[in-house]
Amino acid sequence: MFKIHSDYKPTGDQPKEIEYLAKEIRNRKGIEEYIKEVVPKSK
Repeated sequence: MFKIHSDYKPTGDQPKEIEYLAKEIRNRKGIEEYIKEVVPKSK
């Protein structure tokens, strides 16, 4: 496991999305499935 350190704080909806991403990865859904949900599809 790793931690990311930054001087910047998440703002707006970022904290909620960060927690959602972490939860989905912990549940072994994987980052690929998460990206499919949040990234718009190209036409």
